[in-house]
Amino acid sequence: MSDSGPIWKNMSHHEKYLLLYRNRIRHCQTNIKYIDESEKEYFLDGRYIRDIPSFYLSSGEAINGENGYFGTCLDSTEDCLCGGFGVIPPITIHITNAKGIEDSLSEMAWV
Repeated sequence: MSDSGPIWKNMSHHEKYLLLYRNRIRHCQTNIKYIDESEKEYFLDGRYIRDIPSFYLSSGEAINGENGYFGTCLDSTEDCLCGGFGVIPPITIHITNAKGIEDSLSEMAWV
């Protein structure tokens, strides 16, 4: 992510889901071989997380870099934690600017 924020920060909710889909397809089609590392620390910046797809886009970038993939829902994120996507537990994810996440997702996360 650049200093000006992620490329998806001004995208619509639907556009972010499309980007998530493209990131997943790219990951699967290119057969990217990630070295699964454990006991690492990752930093998830909540500043741009305003909806569900932005949470998953941020997670993918925090773990696998720009346009990285690390799930599109809780089930696929759990699958990613089994290996082949850059990490295997145990890992530590630090969330910065978490207040914005809580404010943005408190109601929406249950829909």
